[in-house]
Amino acid sequence: MTTTNPFTRTQRLAVWVAFGVVGLPALGCHQTPYLPGGPGVPAQTIGGVPVAAGNNAQVAELSRRVNELDRNNKDLHMEVANLITQRDLNAAQLQKTKEELNLTVQRLDEANALAQNFQSQARTLQASVQQRGGASIQPNTNLAASAARLQLNPLVVQQDGGSVRIVLPSDQLFEPNTARMLPRADQMLAPVAAQLRTVFPKQRIDIEGHTDSTPAAMGGPAVSHQLASAQASAILDALTRRANMPAAQFSVKSEGIARPVGSNETPAGRAANRRIELVVRPDFF
Repeated sequence: MTTTNPFTRTQRLAVWVAFGVVGLPALGCHQTPYLPGGPGVPAQTIGGVPVAAGNNAQVAELSRRVNELDRNNKDLHMEVANLITQRDLNAAQLQKTKEELNLTVQRLDEANALAQNFQSQARTLQASVQQRGGASIQPNTNLAASAARLQLNPLVVQQDGGSVRIVLPSDQLFEPNTARMLPRADQMLAPVAAQLRTVFPKQRIDIEGHTDSTPAAMGGPAVSHQLASAQASAILDALTRRANMPAAQFSVKSEGIARPVGSNETPAGRAANRRIELVVRPDFF
């Protein structure tokens, strides 16, 4: 009876070749250059680690992914470095702003002391003039009629009891959150000074500084108060030194965030709250 061989001639040849490839290294033969890692095929690396070259397509894909992760890692390191640099710049700018506020507050105190001195001298002189002339100077009780003569469009002019308020938007006068005046501020202040000299030459005028909630969020209500004082002081300086109005006519007052006219929850409301108000009073200086 003939026995059926389960292997074909080709299969038997493949088995002999496999035994030869596996067995030769065990017999002490030199490694064949045709095996993975042999001298004929250089080892491939993934991320610097040697990997036997088996499936070239898979090795290439893994290598591509490692390189991509390396690039992403470098990008993330660069982004972190940029964020740290930006944080340091913001901290330096905040410190500079605080120093400028402190310097401006110091100047404000000096200007207030000077204004109070001038006011005292003016009151003394006024009393002396009244005594010599036997006349009594009465406060102006018809400010509303005088205010109608003001030509300050588009500025808001409001009657407030016995006083008149002229509203100056701070955004058109100062750099944001500072008392540094913009170059175009004189375009607003020059006609205001001219109108005050003409319509209210003898009335006392309060300069009130108002802010939105932003400075308070940066450093508390004291920062808002200081900023409002510094801005009001800058307006006093502009009206007296540049526009040559008498210092004795003015008083400086800081309201900070105490009297908002709009909501601090909206950009429009915050813009309305950032303002300088010139309050013309009925009494004379």
